[in-house]
Amino acid sequence: LGLSLAARATGKILPPPPPQSALGALLRHLRTPARDFQPSNIQFGLMPELEQRTRRAERKTAYARRAREAFRVWVAGVRSSGALARDANYG
Repeated sequence: LGLSLAARATGKILPPPPPQSALGALLRHLRTPARDFQPSNIQFGLMPELEQRTRRAERKTAYARRAREAFRVWVAGVRSSGALARDANYG
């Protein structure tokens, strides 16, 4: 929320983080209309399914790796648009 408000204060619009990231998955969960809404902490079940079949023992690592990469790409895109300060460390 703080990043979004900071972007708006400078006339920028911060796009939502990708749903493959923890923050993006949680925001998508909160924004999805539901008849019987159930609040949730972040969990891998909120993230989109992996595209490839993954062994159970490696699944959480695969979700985390994909989430980090998606968030890194999002931050880079947001920085290049000027919505985030380049000297700040967001990941």
